Amino acid sequence: KNVPMGDLGTTDKGTMKGAVAYLLSSLQEKFPNTLIIGVTCWEVGGIPNDQGYTCSEYGEAFIEVCEKMGVPCINAMDSETIGVHMTDANFRRQYCISYDDISHLNEEGMKLVLPAFEKQIGEMYQEFLKK
Repeated sequence: KNVPMGDLGTTDKGTMKGAVAYLLSSLQEKFPNTLIIGVTCWEVGGIPNDQGYTCSEYGEAFIEVCEKMGVPCINAMDSETIGVHMTDANFRRQYCISYDDISHLNEEGMKLVLPAFEKQIGEMYQEFLKK
């Protein structure tokens, strides 16, 4: 969408980092005793947008904002841990809504990622309970 990346520590909704920080701070304020977990985009490869950023760079920025704000984050771009390989056409044919969809898993795809997500959410919840 050609959104500027922005700077860490701002809540400028016109930038990626600022909009994520704004969203997370709003959720933290509204739900102060709740475990909030971020989830990045999948690793999709691709070329930079008009701002010069790839989807992966936005995902890394998302992780950076979550870390700064103390929000645990599942790195869905970590294809080895999560098991999603959106850059592989054969993977998309089997696990996505359509072969050219790089964002949406079908039912089989959701079953594939469930154990990885359950494990990470469980670990994050255990850490949350220690606070």
